Amino acid sequence: MTALTVRSSRNQRLDWLQKFVFSLTFLATVVVCVPVAVVSVYVISHGASAISWEFLFSGPARAGREGGFFPVIVLTMYALLLVMLFAVPVGVLCSIYLAEYAQPGRLLRLINLTIINLAGVPSIVYGLFGAALFFDVIQLTRGVAIDHSGNTRGFTGAGCVEASNNVLHRATGSVPGHHHGQPTGR
Repeated sequence: MTALTVRSSRNQRLDWLQKFVFSLTFLATVVVCVPVAVVSVYVISHGASAISWEFLFSGPARAGREGGFFPVIVLTMYALLLVMLFAVPVGVLCSIYLAEYAQPGRLLRLINLTIINLAGVPSIVYGLFGAALFFDVIQLTRGVAIDHSGNTRGFTGAGCVEASNNVLHRATGSVPGHHHGQPTGR
């Protein structure tokens, strides 16, 4: 058996393995996408008749059992704006500090590792843990004008801080050292 034949046999096995893995990946994609498509078609076909201008632009009635959801949309936008007003400056300032002023060492490596790990967590997880903390552990339900969804919006702010910090930290880290603090030359 020549080296060419052995190499050709090895390439055939690798090609077969690659096709097998791609087939498994395609099968997994179909297994996930088909139920999503079925549920989406069902919801759209059975729920489209309930959507009207009154539903979109009126407030809820009978403790949310009837009516529309316009105030919910407006309050969600207010919460998003407040979270952005807090999260973006904090994230920018943290990333500038970490990229420009923090001393290299164990603490900086730990902070960077934490930022990278937080980037992998969807913001809904922050919200669910925040709601669990406030409503189940602390039992903060009386005298607070926040429901579960309003509370989760506050905790997704932690995700916004982390995301802006991660993006800006990587961006400032990609600027060559001799350009830091230099005038633009105008």
